[in-house]
Amino acid sequence: MSGEQKGELSKSLNKWAKGNTGFEDYTKIAMSFINDSKPSQVYCPNGLENYVLDIKGNLRSCFSEGGYTFGNIFDTSVKELVEIERPKYIKNAECATLACSCMIEKKSNS
Repeated sequence: MSGEQKGELSKSLNKWAKGNTGFEDYTKIAMSFINDSKPSQVYCPNGLENYVLDIKGNLRSCFSEGGYTFGNIFDTSVKELVEIERPKYIKNAECATLACSCMIEKKSNS
């Protein structure tokens, strides 16, 4: 995407966000990804407060980040799995992408 195209996209996203209260943060984060820079203010509750349980009983951090599994509920209690120390990249939402559901959450890291 050229710089001119990125500028047009940014203008369009900002216009859209103004008409949709609460999406200003999404626009900033989305443009950070599009400009190949990692946004620093992403908060994601997935893997910390929310989890995905797949059909095989694996407790995962989220749908988008399928690579990290805390364990399996058939081998370990859910209580133990939820208490497992989280990898730093999950705590800091370093795995976030444009596809993440947390992109529209309005929360802070503090």
